[in-house]
Amino acid sequence: RTSSIKGSQTDHAASEKTDCIMLIINSYAVRSVIQGLTGPKRHEWGHLALNYPINQLINNNYFWDFEILYYLLKQSLILVGVDSDMEGMMPDQLDRVCAEHHPRLLYCIPTIHNPTTATMSLQRRRNILKIAQHHHLHIAEDDPYSLLMDNPLPALAALDHSRVSYVATLAKTLSPGLRTAYVALPNADMTRRVTAAIRAIALTNAGLLSALTARWMQTGQAHTILHAIQKELRLRQSIARRVLGEGHCMNPDGPHVWLKLPDWWGSADFVAYARRRGLALVPSTVFTISGEPPQRARIALGSAPDAASLEESLHGVLSVLQHKRSPGFADIV
Repeated sequence: RTSSIKGSQTDHAASEKTDCIMLIINSYAVRSVIQGLTGPKRHEWGHLALNYPINQLINNNYFWDFEILYYLLKQSLILVGVDSDMEGMMPDQLDRVCAEHHPRLLYCIPTIHNPTTATMSLQRRRNILKIAQHHHLHIAEDDPYSLLMDNPLPALAALDHSRVSYVATLAKTLSPGLRTAYVALPNADMTRRVTAAIRAIALTNAGLLSALTARWMQTGQAHTILHAIQKELRLRQSIARRVLGEGHCMNPDGPHVWLKLPDWWGSADFVAYARRRGLALVPSTVFTISGEPPQRARIALGSAPDAASLEESLHGVLSVLQHKRSPGFADIV
């Protein structure tokens, strides 16, 4: 059992009523859970269904962490995308993918998906769980951002902790330097497998950092830091919306923007041109598993040292957005 980040007695009492098992581990949390599910018994899991992008981007699939993506591909897992809309993964499309590919594991970010910012509604979460139950699908739920919201929706693991392994890192809500995440697992067998994976990948967590994290939670320091980060991110999101305008994917509590590019810009070319002007963005090619990368780029709002620097940089991004490149040379064969 672990302390709530806000440390309330209600939270502690609620945690005692669950039958899941919680571990505090290091920054390899997601990889350890997936390794625990797919490691020695990999043949039992087959396909791995991944969260997919939104609306017009549904013909392309994305994964937020290319280091983990590389790890999955190296494990010879077959990645299958599921179409999504503005609320995230679409239940009917998940049902179709399950019927066609028979995956055993679903990885998703239900709250403030990275990079698309889509958040599943409560009904959407229930529908996803209903389909997962029908197809005997286990879920790896990655939840790095819900603590940034004042009233986050229940995690999938809270709605059905019998089939959901829940991962929550503190890197996005307190400090990346903590290198600490929490994992709630549904049963003892899953705990044994994930623990073995942690030992294989990183041996153990950093004890001093874990103690510091627990101390921050017990004293209320974690809540103070979280509140300051929430306030700063909301300010930065308001600046981004004011400078960039509408039409981009944003969440008022989130740490990034999924920037929509005009017709004349491809993602890789846009990011390369912006970089020559001192602006660092992430192209959609980084997140794309298959298909044509969309005309999007991700902006991380936390990179700028202060709000004034962020606004100046966003005006630079806007200038690049509005710049029309001259036609390039035709290919000569």
